[in-house]
Amino acid sequence: MIKKILIVFLLFTVALPGFSANGKKQIRLRLTDSTTYVFDETSVYLDLGSPQFIYPEDGQKIFDTASSAPSLYSFSRDNISCFSNSYGNFAPATVIPLGFKVSGAGTFKFSATLLDNFDATSIIRLEDRTLGVFHDLRQGDYTIYLNQAAQNDARFFIHLSYPSIINTIDAGCSNNDGNILVQQDSSLTWTSCALYDKSFNQLTTYNNVTGNISFTSLPFGSYKVVFTYGSYTALKHVELSGRIVTVSVSANTVNGVVGQQLQFFSMAINATDYLWQFGEGSEIDGVMNPSFAYAQPGVYNVTVRASNSFGCEAFDNITVTISEATAINDLADDGIILTAENKTLRILFSKKFENETSFQVFNVTGQLMFSNIIASTQTNVDLSNFPSGIYVAKVQQTNGSFSRKIVLE
Repeated sequence: MIKKILIVFLLFTVALPGFSANGKKQIRLRLTDSTTYVFDETSVYLDLGSPQFIYPEDGQKIFDTASSAPSLYSFSRDNISCFSNSYGNFAPATVIPLGFKVSGAGTFKFSATLLDNFDATSIIRLEDRTLGVFHDLRQGDYTIYLNQAAQNDARFFIHLSYPSIINTIDAGCSNNDGNILVQQDSSLTWTSCALYDKSFNQLTTYNNVTGNISFTSLPFGSYKVVFTYGSYTALKHVELSGRIVTVSVSANTVNGVVGQQLQFFSMAINATDYLWQFGEGSEIDGVMNPSFAYAQPGVYNVTVRASNSFGCEAFDNITVTISEATAINDLADDGIILTAENKTLRILFSKKFENETSFQVFNVTGQLMFSNIIASTQTNVDLSNFPSGIYVAKVQQTNGSFSRKIVLE
């Protein structure tokens, strides 16, 4: 008999690391004599993919009739008493029958270990059908008194509830229709199930919950779902995504000059596309942070539309003021004349001229198209390779600059 026990023990210790290495769910149950502190254990494995008693995944219980120690065992689905029991795939309302044997009267204690193998929302209960009691083993041991030697294969059962599954539905463009959906094992009734926001403000509570529930009409953000079973509490963090678009606009300056590159910035959430309008007919599409130069002085309202593929959009705007002068003096007062005809730009100085005078030509988006030094009081610049359109010509001297819109036809 001792030899048989040793053989089975060795098989169990060899098989156990294999189960643990695969990350399978395991619960280990112990029955302890409260007087002698002698105990016996049985282990149940789930998700091994074996619904029947098949050697060596299960270890059959061998009883030592000469020992006064209590015996605890679980039954496989083909009714084999086991000290190591693979029980197939974890499913809702899993129930595992237990058997026990004690050699005399006394107080005995049921306990469970390795409960951390299970999700926090899996409740592990010991059912005592003789007393009509369901005891939550997460909350501690279950103690009984037996007034005589006994063996019973139909009194105790382990109930394993399947973990709650949480799914979400994104909040839409109005950010008030997100959903958190909780799918639950209907064999269990939670004392309560409550939803809290990220600051732990309680939003909604369901009591005596059996089956699936949903929390609706939510904005996107961080939430906590708190499950309560008696005095036991489990918490789940939930991130609810959203589709709403928000946007705000800023610029490197709101006071610019003709031909100056202004840089615009957008701070957006959930946006994938941008359409900018600059208040004088020009648009830039698909750029998050564009730059733009104005050809004429004035006050302009710059608007951005941020949007995404779900049809959500948001708008913001900023006002910029564009002036003619770009330095201390406006060189138009110093007799500079700019004209364009037949794609030829003519620059004429009727008064003061400096040797280090330069000029540039910009397109309407502020891109520099041409730059050179002016060598005389009258200069003709060939722009025949430029596409027809509106441009800004700028003359720069040490004491100021002068810009003017030109049209090339």
